[in-house]
Amino acid sequence: MKHPSNHNPKGLLKFVKGDATLPAGSNVRYVLQIVNNEGKYGAGFSGALSRRWPKVEADYRQWWRERFGKLTLGDVQYVQILSDLVVVNMVAQNGIVSKENPKPIDYKALKACLAKAGTEISQFNASVHMPRIGCGLAGGTWEEVQPIIEEELLKRGLNVIVYDEE
Repeated sequence: MKHPSNHNPKGLLKFVKGDATLPAGSNVRYVLQIVNNEGKYGAGFSGALSRRWPKVEADYRQWWRERFGKLTLGDVQYVQILSDLVVVNMVAQNGIVSKENPKPIDYKALKACLAKAGTEISQFNASVHMPRIGCGLAGGTWEEVQPIIEEELLKRGLNVIVYDEE
Protein backbone atom coordinates (compact mmCIF):
# COMPACT_ATOMS: atom_id res chain seq x y z
CA MET A 1 0.00 0.00 0.00
CA LYS A 2 1.42 3.35 -1.03
CA HIS A 3 1.14 6.28 1.31
CA PRO A 4 0.99 9.90 0.13
CA SER A 5 4.42 11.50 0.34
CA ASN A 6 3.25 13.88 3.07
CA HIS A 7 2.26 10.92 5.28
CA ASN A 8 5.05 9.21 7.18
CA PRO A 9 3.62 6.08 8.79
CA LYS A 10 5.23 5.09 12.05
CA GLY A 11 5.35 1.58 13.38
CA LEU A 12 4.20 0.59 16.81
CA LEU A 13 6.22 -0.75 19.73
CA LYS A 14 4.28 -3.27 21.79
CA PHE A 15 5.32 -5.15 24.92
CA VAL A 16 3.84 -8.58 25.63
CA LYS A 17 4.40 -11.41 28.09
CA GLY A 18 5.52 -14.52 26.27
CA ASP A 19 8.21 -16.44 24.43
CA ALA A 20 10.02 -14.61 21.62
CA THR A 21 11.06 -17.97 20.12
CA LEU A 22 7.37 -18.51 19.29
CA PRO A 23 6.37 -15.18 17.74
CA ALA A 24 2.64 -14.67 17.30
CA GLY A 25 1.06 -13.54 14.07
CA SER A 26 -0.06 -14.71 10.67
CA ASN A 27 2.18 -12.45 8.59
CA VAL A 28 5.88 -12.90 7.93
CA ARG A 29 7.71 -12.65 11.25
CA TYR A 30 11.33 -11.68 11.82
CA VAL A 31 12.90 -12.57 15.17
CA LEU A 32 15.89 -10.37 15.94
CA GLN A 33 18.72 -11.28 18.26
CA ILE A 34 22.18 -10.00 19.07
CA VAL A 35 25.15 -12.31 18.56
CA ASN A 36 28.86 -11.83 19.24
CA ASN A 37 31.72 -11.53 16.78
CA GLU A 38 33.72 -14.45 18.26
CA GLY A 39 31.70 -17.47 17.15
CA LYS A 40 30.44 -18.19 20.66
CA TYR A 41 26.79 -19.25 20.71
CA GLY A 42 24.25 -20.83 23.03
CA ALA A 43 23.88 -18.60 26.09
CA GLY A 44 20.92 -16.35 26.85
CA PHE A 45 18.27 -15.87 24.17
CA SER A 46 20.45 -17.50 21.50
CA GLY A 47 20.40 -20.70 23.54
CA ALA A 48 16.60 -20.63 23.70
CA LEU A 49 16.42 -20.00 19.94
CA SER A 50 18.88 -22.82 19.26
CA ARG A 51 16.86 -25.29 21.33
CA ARG A 52 13.70 -24.32 19.41
CA TRP A 53 15.34 -23.95 15.96
CA PRO A 54 18.79 -25.68 15.77
CA LYS A 55 19.29 -24.27 12.24
CA VAL A 56 19.86 -20.79 13.73
CA GLU A 57 22.99 -21.91 15.58
CA ALA A 58 24.20 -24.12 12.71
CA ASP A 59 23.93 -21.25 10.23
CA TYR A 60 25.66 -18.80 12.64
CA ARG A 61 28.56 -21.20 13.15
CA GLN A 62 28.85 -21.80 9.39
CA TRP A 63 28.85 -18.01 8.79
CA TRP A 64 31.59 -17.61 11.40
CA ARG A 65 33.71 -20.34 9.74
CA GLU A 66 33.20 -18.79 6.29
CA ARG A 67 34.49 -15.50 7.69
CA PHE A 68 37.57 -17.27 9.09
CA GLY A 69 36.53 -16.64 12.66
CA LYS A 70 36.06 -12.91 12.20
CA LEU A 71 32.51 -11.59 12.16
CA THR A 72 32.32 -7.84 11.71
CA LEU A 73 30.38 -5.69 14.15
CA GLY A 74 27.32 -4.36 12.32
CA ASP A 75 26.86 -7.41 10.08
CA VAL A 76 23.56 -9.26 9.86
CA GLN A 77 22.63 -12.79 8.85
CA TYR A 78 19.12 -13.92 7.84
CA VAL A 79 18.18 -17.50 8.74
CA GLN A 80 15.00 -18.77 7.07
CA ILE A 81 13.26 -21.11 9.52
CA LEU A 82 9.79 -21.46 7.99
CA SER A 83 8.19 -19.84 4.95
CA ASP A 84 6.91 -17.08 7.25
CA LEU A 85 9.63 -17.04 9.95
CA VAL A 86 13.14 -15.60 9.69
CA VAL A 87 15.69 -15.17 12.47
CA VAL A 88 18.10 -12.25 12.13
CA ASN A 89 21.51 -12.67 13.77
CA MET A 90 22.89 -9.18 14.40
CA VAL A 91 26.59 -8.87 15.27
CA ALA A 92 26.34 -6.14 17.91
CA GLN A 93 28.31 -7.71 20.72
CA ASN A 94 32.09 -7.35 20.84
CA GLY A 95 33.26 -10.57 22.47
CA ILE A 96 31.44 -12.26 25.31
CA VAL A 97 30.69 -11.08 28.82
CA SER A 98 33.54 -11.51 31.30
CA LYS A 99 35.10 -9.67 34.23
CA GLU A 100 37.31 -7.85 31.73
CA ASN A 101 34.39 -7.23 29.34
CA PRO A 102 31.28 -6.66 31.52
CA LYS A 103 29.30 -4.83 28.78
CA PRO A 104 30.14 -6.32 25.38
CA ILE A 105 27.20 -4.59 23.63
CA ASP A 106 28.24 -2.17 20.89
CA TYR A 107 25.44 0.37 20.41
CA LYS A 108 26.93 1.73 17.18
CA ALA A 109 26.96 -1.80 15.74
CA LEU A 110 23.40 -2.35 16.99
CA LYS A 111 22.29 0.79 15.16
CA ALA A 112 24.00 -0.44 11.96
CA CYS A 113 22.42 -3.90 12.31
CA LEU A 114 18.94 -2.51 12.92
CA ALA A 115 19.31 -0.13 9.96
CA LYS A 116 20.21 -3.05 7.66
CA ALA A 117 17.51 -5.31 9.06
CA GLY A 118 14.93 -2.51 8.97
CA THR A 119 15.64 -1.82 5.31
CA GLU A 120 15.29 -5.51 4.45
CA ILE A 121 12.19 -6.19 6.57
CA SER A 122 10.34 -3.05 5.46
CA GLN A 123 10.12 -4.52 1.94
CA PHE A 124 7.65 -7.11 3.20
CA ASN A 125 4.37 -7.14 5.11
CA ALA A 126 6.28 -8.34 8.14
CA SER A 127 6.48 -7.81 11.87
CA VAL A 128 9.53 -7.75 14.11
CA HIS A 129 9.78 -9.83 17.30
CA MET A 130 12.48 -9.81 19.97
CA PRO A 131 13.24 -10.00 23.66
CA ARG A 132 14.79 -6.86 25.18
CA ILE A 133 17.81 -7.29 22.92
CA GLY A 134 21.17 -6.29 24.32
CA CYS A 135 19.91 -6.07 27.89
CA GLY A 136 20.86 -9.55 29.10
CA LEU A 137 24.35 -10.99 28.77
CA ALA A 138 25.39 -8.17 26.42
CA GLY A 139 25.12 -5.77 29.39
CA GLY A 140 23.15 -3.00 27.70
CA THR A 141 20.25 -0.99 29.04
CA TRP A 142 16.76 -0.73 27.57
CA GLU A 143 16.98 3.07 27.98
CA GLU A 144 19.76 3.03 25.38
CA VAL A 145 18.37 0.25 23.15
CA GLN A 146 14.76 1.43 22.77
CA PRO A 147 15.58 4.77 21.05
CA ILE A 148 17.73 2.88 18.51
CA ILE A 149 14.82 0.53 17.79
CA GLU A 150 12.48 3.51 17.40
CA GLU A 151 14.87 5.25 15.02
CA GLU A 152 15.80 2.28 12.86
CA LEU A 153 12.62 0.17 12.84
CA LEU A 154 9.58 2.20 13.87
CA LYS A 155 10.45 5.09 11.55
CA ARG A 156 10.28 2.58 8.68
CA GLY A 157 6.70 1.77 9.64
CA LEU A 158 7.59 -1.60 11.17
CA ASN A 159 5.64 -2.97 14.11
CA VAL A 160 7.93 -4.32 16.82
CA ILE A 161 6.78 -6.73 19.52
CA VAL A 162 9.04 -7.04 22.55
CA TYR A 163 8.58 -10.20 24.61
CA ASP A 164 9.12 -10.24 28.35
CA GLU A 165 9.21 -13.66 29.97
CA GLU A 166 6.10 -14.61 31.89
